[in-house]
Amino acid sequence: MNLKNKEEYKELYYWFKEKKICVRCKSQKARPNKILCFDCADKQSKIDKNRYSKYTPIQKEEFKKKVQYNFFKRYHKRRDNRQCVKCGKNLTVKYKNNIWCTECRIKEINKVHKKCYPNGYLSKHEWGSFGLCSICGKRPFINGKKLCQACYDKVVKNLQGIDNKNHWWRKDNDIAFQKKIK
Repeated sequence: MNLKNKEEYKELYYWFKEKKICVRCKSQKARPNKILCFDCADKQSKIDKNRYSKYTPIQKEEFKKKVQYNFFKRYHKRRDNRQCVKCGKNLTVKYKNNIWCTECRIKEINKVHKKCYPNGYLSKHEWGSFGLCSICGKRPFINGKKLCQACYDKVVKNLQGIDNKNHWWRKDNDIAFQKKIK
């Protein structure tokens, strides 16, 4: 490619990108916030996986280092230019020493919620109101208890060997509330 063709190609690339058309096949609509359509993205993914599988362990390590270096380089460049560190948009919100646009911040929050709350977006104090066990949150609780059968059996088993009358915290409470110790 000569210089004129490179400039034309670059100009076409940005035109297709602006119109949200796939920059590879130039015929289908691109995925949301991406530059490739679903078909081209699948093809590119297969090509990348095939290429990566042929690498030796040393080449894989070099590739990982190169990717990390490029990521941190891009991250610092975007952060210094007051752009979103994930997508590069200029509209930013500063959050925990990272700069995020609103869309990327919402995506990150959703990702953290899915990781922290495997039962959807319910926090532990909400499990009981949705009929889930208050210990594990995985199974519905049994009638009259706020525990599922498995957790209830564990609690009953653990409580059978406890002598509550001579427990250490009873003595501490008696001292704290100035009761006579027998």
